[in-house]
Amino acid sequence: MHILIPVKQLDRGKSRLADMLDSKARKALCRFLLDRTLGLVHGLEWRLVTADEQLLEEFGERAIADHRGDLNGALEDTIEALSGPYMILPTDLPLATKDGVAAMIASSPVAIAPDRRGEGTNALVVQKPELMRLHFGTDSFKLHCVEARSHGTEPVILTDPKLAFDLDLPQDYRAWMTMPEAEAWRRELKRIGDQDAAQTL
Repeated sequence: MHILIPVKQLDRGKSRLADMLDSKARKALCRFLLDRTLGLVHGLEWRLVTADEQLLEEFGERAIADHRGDLNGALEDTIEALSGPYMILPTDLPLATKDGVAAMIASSPVAIAPDRRGEGTNALVVQKPELMRLHFGTDSFKLHCVEARSHGTEPVILTDPKLAFDLDLPQDYRAWMTMPEAEAWRRELKRIGDQDAAQTL
């Protein structure tokens, strides 16, 4: 199974957190979340899908260029090129675990992990690509369920609270920052702050 990890350009990600983090910290957060996600899929067959030139250079054949500028289109191009079963795993799931990823992969023929609001799709597994057309964006959970059912397949809904927590809005960030799982990021944020302070001396 191919694990597809869509990644925005790092310096453009998490724009909704602009009132809480400056551009340097937001870029660092995007990289932190990417590295954490790669840890979850270590030993599996994964690919980044990105338009970030630095990531494309860094990861070489592990990275697939997004020439579309459209998440669904870029992912569908990648799925068609790779063929076979796939999982789409965004990076902004700071509580996701290896066990949660494994449970998704083991589900068939279509598995969906909704966000905790029941609106978005936080992870998606499709064993047969012909069973799904992608609808990431507004109401994607509902649309992915409808899409699977239109192909005669009842999707498996995984209500894993750790997969359901996504880092999208300021209130999400504030909630995460109170959790033990954010300790590594708190240390990184302090390091960035200390580094910036040193540069002003």
